[in-house]
Amino acid sequence: MFPAVQLAALALGAASCPANLANDLATPPPTASRQLITVEAATSRATYATARAWVRRDGCWMKAGGPYTARVGRNGVRTNKREADGATPAGTFPIGGTMYGNSRSPGVSYPYVRLRCGDWWVEDSMSPAYNTFQRVGCGRKPPFKVTTPDLSTSPRAYAHLAVIEYNMHPVVSGRGSRDLPARSDRKSDERLCQPAPPCSRSRAPLARTRRATRDRDRYDRLVTTTETQLVHPPRPRS
Repeated sequence: MFPAVQLAALALGAASCPANLANDLATPPPTASRQLITVEAATSRATYATARAWVRRDGCWMKAGGPYTARVGRNGVRTNKREADGATPAGTFPIGGTMYGNSRSPGVSYPYVRLRCGDWWVEDSMSPAYNTFQRVGCGRKPPFKVTTPDLSTSPRAYAHLAVIEYNMHPVVSGRGSRDLPARSDRKSDERLCQPAPPCSRSRAPLARTRRATRDRDRYDRLVTTTETQLVHPPRPRS
């Protein structure tokens, strides 16, 4: 098939997809992506959002789970996120290749790291280890500035967590860190969701992601957006 004809066929296929958030993203996920999680806030200043899970079938995104109530940053969703601004970054991000948790692995196909005392996610923008996981060791002083306790001190909030690859390829100092979708509880979700996106009270979509990742075809992208960001055209949704 000639490139122009192939392009026209792809455009026709996209136009025939049902109107929904995943199919109408202005910047769609890579064509190799088969599963997707979206987190949509009503406005850029909202602190609650709606999470949904999707699978790609015959070139179209179809709903696989949700809607679920999720938390985003205390200052909403921003495209120009900075460290400690209390906002969730807007955009489309890969889900990291390693998952973590204070509890045992629920059976994910990802490599899984069981958290222990002295495990940190580095938020010090001046550190060479900025925005990376570091195992310092229990009782040892980290070689970077810390403003929050280590991950092991939140066994309920960080029972299981994934990493959103925001500001990772490359890491830019001050652009934001610790983007860890995690289970949240009522006492800790305010801290956990600032700036990390998204924290889900219902353990979803992360719970759904864990179940899905027992298969090789796993959720590999997360989109954070508002009703007025990233979505085009605004077709009526089914």
